[in-house]
Amino acid sequence: MKTNISLTFIFCALCFVAQAQVGSIVYNQPSTLNQLIKDNTLYNKANNTTQGYRIQLYLGDNRETMNALKAQFVLAYPNVVPYASYEQPNFKLRVGDYRNRFEAFFALKKVEVRFENARLVNDKIMVRSPAKPTF
Repeated sequence: MKTNISLTFIFCALCFVAQAQVGSIVYNQPSTLNQLIKDNTLYNKANNTTQGYRIQLYLGDNRETMNALKAQFVLAYPNVVPYASYEQPNFKLRVGDYRNRFEAFFALKKVEVRFENARLVNDKIMVRSPAKPTF
């Protein structure tokens, strides 16, 4: 009997402590974090870029292969912007500007029909009007 009273008392005390702590949590963001967020937003607006996704068609060391794939892509999808770049020692061919993974995955499935090595990659994308490129 004494054990039951002790267990009930402990249970009630724990419930009271849990209720007291629920409403007392306060989180203050450091001012440096707020400044970093503001700086990132200003940078993205000034450069007209944001973090998003692109479809990578080529990654390799052959410029001619990259240019041939780029020409094929432009003929097949004239409304989608290709981005060719060079980061030593590789050439990259990436296409599209997708803000979220869902949009990029939907486009990838259509592109994979013609370009079987296509894959999604994170990249800085250009911020454009809401009109989406058509595949």
